[in-house]
Order: sequence, then C-alpha cells, then structure tokens
Amino acid sequence: MTRYGFIGAIGDDLPSLIPIFLGLMIFFSVFLNTYNVYKNNTDLYSLKTEVINISAIMKEEPVILNLDSFKKTCSKVQTKHNWNAFLVDLDLNSSNYVVLDKENLESEILKEEIDDSNELYACNTSNITDFITRANSEIIIYHYPTTTQKDLYIKPARLYVVVWR
Repeated sequence: MTRYGFIGAIGDDLPSLIPIFLGLMIFFSVFLNTYNVYKNNTDLYSLKTEVINISAIMKEEPVILNLDSFKKTCSKVQTKHNWNAFLVDLDLNSSNYVVLDKENLESEILKEEIDDSNELYACNTSNITDFITRANSEIIIYHYPTTTQKDLYIKPARLYVVVWR
C-alpha cells in the first residue's frame, strides 16, 4: 500500500511555515528600520543638547573681560564631541555683516595683542576651520550676542559655538 502526497513531518508543514517565516522577516526588518531611525534622531538630539550645554557654560559671564577669562571659561567645558567656540565682532550696521567661510574665518575672529603677537578669541586655535572641511560629519553651529571689554568701553560681539562629529 502506497501513500501518495506524504513527504514527511516537515514536508507536510512546509507550505504553512513559509508565510510564518516571511512574516517574521518583515516584522524584524521593520523593527530594525524603526530602531535605526530612532537611534539617528536620538544622536542628533544629543548633539544639539551638547551644543546648548556648551553654550550655557560659555555664556555664564555677561561680559568677556579679556582673553584669559575667555580661555578660563573654555576650560570649564567637558564633552566627548569635537567642539570649538570663538568670538566675532558684531557690527551694529547689519549691511556690514560678513558671511563666514574657510577663507575669512580666522581674520574675522577677535584678537588680543599679547607680547607682540595677536592671540585669537577661540577656545581651540588649532582646529578653527576643522569643522568646515568635514563634509560628511554632522555640524551644529549656534551663535549668540555677547559683549567684550575693550579698554574703557564694552563692545558687542557674537559668540559662535560649533559642535561636530
């Protein structure tokens, strides 16, 4: 006596297992995609939070008295991300604003003459233009109005805080 159509224990269940495996593959691929979107948004959010934290530290003092006080404030920042902060002159005439780019960034940063050399108002002078050359990285730039002490008067300036990864 021969039995037709019987393939075996798994063979009989194979047609019903294919949709189950296909359903599991779809479920886990959608789950993985949702996780990746969540992780990317969370990373960007943490980067923005880091910029705000650094900005809060840099803006503690309403008037930046001199380069030493600026550098002291820079040393208070503790972060794992690449960052920099620098001061640029804030001209009250808006038609005189200059768009900052790689060529003119260093020349636009405020300077203080110390021992016959001009020191920049930048937290890290070695990587001032480093964030501009990084096309593939995420860069967040915030700028705030602030003031600097110049001799007997206070001068408006812009504080730029840059964080990238």
